[in-house]
Amino acid sequence: MSDRTCSSCGAVNTDAVVYCSSCGALLQGVQSAVGDLPLSSTVAVAKRRSERIEADRPAAPSALSRLKGLFLYALSVVVGIVIVLALMQPKNFPPRTPSLPNARPVVQKIISSARFSPAVLSQQVINSCLDQQGAMTWESPVKLVPMPVWESSSVELSPGKITLFAKISLLGRPIQISETFHPAGNAGGWSLVPEAASIGLLDLPVSLLPLVTPLLRAGVAPFSAELTSLAAAQTLSIRSGLVEFTTR
Repeated sequence: MSDRTCSSCGAVNTDAVVYCSSCGALLQGVQSAVGDLPLSSTVAVAKRRSERIEADRPAAPSALSRLKGLFLYALSVVVGIVIVLALMQPKNFPPRTPSLPNARPVVQKIISSARFSPAVLSQQVINSCLDQQGAMTWESPVKLVPMPVWESSSVELSPGKITLFAKISLLGRPIQISETFHPAGNAGGWSLVPEAASIGLLDLPVSLLPLVTPLLRAGVAPFSAELTSLAAAQTLSIRSGLVEFTTR
């Protein structure tokens, strides 16, 4: 019979016990018998229990599994940061301006007059027209799948550029999106080419711009007839706060 030292408290124990007689900690290396005598039933049960605990103990994680865990943790942190930035209020989102009454007929009248002389659409008139169209909701093709609500849309005109802003809510969470375009083409065939876009405080890479553009254009769908007229204009010039154009 040999004595064994408890790894927890340092007390010396005999081979006949499984738990330390001083602190009660589980002793390692329990034998199946002491000399020619088998262990008592109590000690044998405790021994089998300790062996079962050791067998069920999970193996130490490998270097690959640790690396995978670190990658998943870093990925979750990045995704969390992206979501927070996307939900934050952007700094460049323009304030609401006073809406002009009956803006839609005014816009149509200005576009009609452009056939005889250069016409000018101001930023305030365009935003008033967009403001008066009200909120819009897409019908979900699948039941119980929430769809975004277009709360409002507006534009900001600067030399050679137009920035379209949209406030969208999804599941009650406001999301503010903006995209900047510049005109390209020639007489009768103008188009807007996207340059940059953002969601909240998150600037989007150029590769994602084709995904944002249809989402923003959905918010100005009621203004599509007027946009078609501008796309077919003979001349088109975007200045600070206004669009100057002529039509056929």
